[in-house]
Amino acid sequence: MQTRLLRVLEEREIQRVGSMDRISIDIRVIAATNKPLQQQVKEGKFREDLYYRLNVVTINAPALRERMADLALLFDHFLKRHGRRMSKTIAVHEDVLEMLAGYAWPGNVRELENVVERAVTLNTTGVLTPSDFDEQLHQSQKLPTLFPRELVSLEEIQRQYILHVLERLNGNMSRAAELLEIDRRTLYRMLERFGVKAG
Repeated sequence: MQTRLLRVLEEREIQRVGSMDRISIDIRVIAATNKPLQQQVKEGKFREDLYYRLNVVTINAPALRERMADLALLFDHFLKRHGRRMSKTIAVHEDVLEMLAGYAWPGNVRELENVVERAVTLNTTGVLTPSDFDEQLHQSQKLPTLFPRELVSLEEIQRQYILHVLERLNGNMSRAAELLEIDRRTLYRMLERFGVKAG
């Protein structure tokens, strides 16, 4: 399929199944991935020529855990969307967002939407509280190493955790990026933003 897609992008022509006619096309391609394509190219799993053909303008969409400042806005958006769909008006207890901010969100924004939809669907009181959410979302609140005693910004918590990971891995950037599920470039950018010199 990679070969066929490359041919379409190179020649800007397609051929319908069963037809001998070639049809010119005028298209723009937007491609998305959650895999490190440069690494895939090195491992021979993704064609290098296709990678460079697609990689014209790159837009990085950070994982939800890397932009926790968006959590409240996204939560509110999904709450309103599913509330309207189910004809429910639901308030939210202040502890809910604090609980959700402590979760790592391995499933990203899609997981957040599913969590909100489930909570709205099952809620019968008109007020969402932490008890309306799965136990796994409460786990991070029981990990004291993730949260300092004093109140600090999410950015500071993120900084401390990344430094903790690097310390535990003896500064191994590749392993740290793998554990944090981000690419190395993102990790370097984050360290630069935090004012930390990557060694």
